[in-house]
Amino acid sequence: MRRHLPSLARFGLVAVVLAGAAACGTSGRDLRQPDANAVSPTRSTSSTSSVLTLPSVGATLKLTSPAFTTGGSIPGEFSCTGPSPALNWTGVPADTKELVLIVTDPTANDFVHWAVTGIAPTDGGVAQGAVPAGATQLQNSSGRVGWTGPCPPNGSLHDYQFTLLALPQASAIAANTPVKDAVAQLLTLGTGRSSVLTGSFQTGVTEGTGTSGTGTAPRSSGTGTSTKGTTK
Repeated sequence: MRRHLPSLARFGLVAVVLAGAAACGTSGRDLRQPDANAVSPTRSTSSTSSVLTLPSVGATLKLTSPAFTTGGSIPGEFSCTGPSPALNWTGVPADTKELVLIVTDPTANDFVHWAVTGIAPTDGGVAQGAVPAGATQLQNSSGRVGWTGPCPPNGSLHDYQFTLLALPQASAIAANTPVKDAVAQLLTLGTGRSSVLTGSFQTGVTEGTGTSGTGTAPRSSGTGTSTKGTTK
């Protein structure tokens, strides 16, 4: 006996066959030969670069002294009441607005021996016992304006840091700013833009050896009030 498919089943079968035939025919998008006169659209190749090129500062800026090499001993002639040593600097970045020189004793809680702002932003230097032309000396931790030489307690060996900062903007340190605060502001402005020359000094019984000496000079907490005693 012959079985007949239900009408819905037969309809479904016919639909499947027709769908398959359509699939084998076309996707609905006819491929045509390109028009010989057609112009392909162009894609813009222009772009705006957002890459910021930072100046190479710390790698080129260099502070040196003819009086001593970095990591070496500071001659006794520059200690206590002696003059400041001669310094030279090179590699000042073109975007520098102002150079700043700071001399501290990290062995003695960063006692400030010298702080000079407003130095011309060019390669140059300063002679022994002199101040850079047009620069301003701030009050040091001895309560005096200018240089105070290394003068640690007798027999003590201290390290000293001569730091040159290449500021990208004017320092604008307000008058009467405590020296420690002023130095902190300057170091912040010169972050990543500095060169450091280090030296050591040790006081001894005999002066004139080139590596040791003795002496006394005023000392204070850096607030501007001077008291007598041994400097750092």
